[in-house]
Amino acid sequence: MANIKFFHTNVLSVASTLKNGTGGGAPALDEDADFPMSNLTIADRYLLWKTSAAPADPLQIDFSINSATIKAFGLANYDASWVGQQVDFYYSTSAYPPGGWTLGASITPDSTRNNMLTEVNIASVRSIRVELNLHALASSKLAKFLAFTGVLDIGKQSAPGSSEEYIQQTTREETFGGLPILTRTGPDKRRFRLLWPTASATIKSGMDTLLRLGTSFFLMTHESVPYEVCFANGRLVKPRIWDPPALYDLDVLLDELP
Repeated sequence: MANIKFFHTNVLSVASTLKNGTGGGAPALDEDADFPMSNLTIADRYLLWKTSAAPADPLQIDFSINSATIKAFGLANYDASWVGQQVDFYYSTSAYPPGGWTLGASITPDSTRNNMLTEVNIASVRSIRVELNLHALASSKLAKFLAFTGVLDIGKQSAPGSSEEYIQQTTREETFGGLPILTRTGPDKRRFRLLWPTASATIKSGMDTLLRLGTSFFLMTHESVPYEVCFANGRLVKPRIWDPPALYDLDVLLDELP
């Protein structure tokens, strides 16, 4: 059983340079005019990239970054056409353009969620290539490719009392002599309540860092299932003892983002 972890700071959308279309051996741009490829480098989960009506197969998307250790690769907010299509993440420790690429991870999106994440630990990465084995990925939308540099590991399991709640956003109207009418007002989502006893000061500091990010991050459950989440509130910890080493009760409420 894997540890519960939080992944944050997607270097591709906060500190990268898209190389497609820049010449010097870089791949060409492939995009819809209304959903440009440059949206992949903007930290806004609702800005989408859309492939052209006739993309190359395979299609390569290249990024240059400052040297960083990559903790996870993934995809966020992909549409149904991505399901079953292999996505390969390559990297190089050399500045762009590198002399060659090394495979870091392969991901095949499934239909159970619209986010996928694979944990890695690759140091000194300076160039990243995402290769799409397209087949059916014409005019397909995606919000972001993910290359996280931050990770907070908080142990194998949360304490008893933790919960996962499935939420259907609806209004309810009672009818005379019949079933209630439910009207959907938004996408389904989940709410997580995670509890840990005797969390260390290091974990407290890490949770404080997540709270100050002001952006979403990814929860990887102990079953290795990823969810894009945000804090439902800012109440994170309560001190258990005051003398070193400091220990805390950790109580976190998270909402899954649609």
